[in-house]
Amino acid sequence: MAAPKIQNQNQNQADTNNGGLHVVICGGGVIGCCTAYYLAQKANVQKVTIVERYKIAGCASGKAGGFLALDWCDGGWMQALTRKSFALHTELGKQFGNRYQYRPTVAYAVNTKYTDTPSSCKKSDQSDLSWIDCEIQTKCEVLGTRHTNAQIHPALFCQTLCELMADKLSIVYGTVTRMVFDKNNQQKVAAVEYNRNEQICTVACDAVVIALGPWSKQAHLWFPECVHLQHVTGSIANSIVVQPTYNNCNASEHKQNDDDEAVAQRLQCLDGGLFLNHVNRFDDAYEIEVYPRPDGTVYACSHSKDVALPDDPSTITHDQRDSDMLHQTLQELSSGFLAHSQVTIKQACYLPSTVDNVPLIGRVTNYENAYVGTGHTCWGILNAPATGLLLSELIADGKISSFDSNAVQRWTPSRDLN
Repeated sequence: MAAPKIQNQNQNQADTNNGGLHVVICGGGVIGCCTAYYLAQKANVQKVTIVERYKIAGCASGKAGGFLALDWCDGGWMQALTRKSFALHTELGKQFGNRYQYRPTVAYAVNTKYTDTPSSCKKSDQSDLSWIDCEIQTKCEVLGTRHTNAQIHPALFCQTLCELMADKLSIVYGTVTRMVFDKNNQQKVAAVEYNRNEQICTVACDAVVIALGPWSKQAHLWFPECVHLQHVTGSIANSIVVQPTYNNCNASEHKQNDDDEAVAQRLQCLDGGLFLNHVNRFDDAYEIEVYPRPDGTVYACSHSKDVALPDDPSTITHDQRDSDMLHQTLQELSSGFLAHSQVTIKQACYLPSTVDNVPLIGRVTNYENAYVGTGHTCWGILNAPATGLLLSELIADGKISSFDSNAVQRWTPSRDLN
């Protein structure tokens, strides 16, 4: 599979349009990558250029847990988007999922408590949670089955999409600084200007998509008539990835007739997404999410907090106290797998949100060829394919065919500001 073209430009880029559309996407996160992917499927789209400041999937799109849920947004404004997007994830997963660790999974709500005698504790009644050996205080509640829940590795997902559309995709690195409008029409974007290593570059376009996550707020300076952009914000979430110590597992859990390969296969398939309430050895209570991954690692994150958004995403740092809390919780959760686990990644990311907690998806208010996809909160990974599909239809087809018009109106950037 060919890699996408990485352009190292030292001069302005001329318009290379030879009859098809050239779409520029500001932001190389999961929304930008999915939008680019579905645009690349359109026959009338000749080229897609992603302008990325940091790196592909460098922020929340590469640091999220990758949990997917079919029906957790049912009954609200997100139901149609979420159900469509889960179906698209399922479709993509069947074709390419082995490249980004896609797998159906079961989600549980679990209340646990530290114990210094794990061998005597009541074990989970769920076979795929047999790796948990701390005290389980209540019966595990099944929140979703393998028919309604799945998981992916978000960074690998974004990378895979870029590889799949390599023939139409270019990636340029730099900070978007402004929109260049058509001199005869101030409602139409003619090019995107960006700063690369203190040099100003431009890339001509037929349409532009703003997919900058919480940094989409800066687009209000470029599109002042779209009031909703002014109110895009973000909250920070800390997470870690650990490597369990499979070789230190309790030997009594191994079947006598298991060969080494069978033991390794079973132990390296920790499963089940956990929404965990845990009381630690100091009687402190914490709520975290835990996602064992198919590669044998375990991801854990804490709830997001309101912290000022930095200008530069590369300067985001994790909260060491949160990282320590997450690791301690994992260690107490499983003496066999996680007590001696090693933290391989400590990280933090900002989740974008809007003033009414409904994402902005659609044409930017009062501008002809500018579009936006942002504000998906913690559901950005889940809802990215449907968001990308919707935007691709608007841009390439001039109409939306995959969604009911009433639902789309609720997501549009031109909706009333509540």
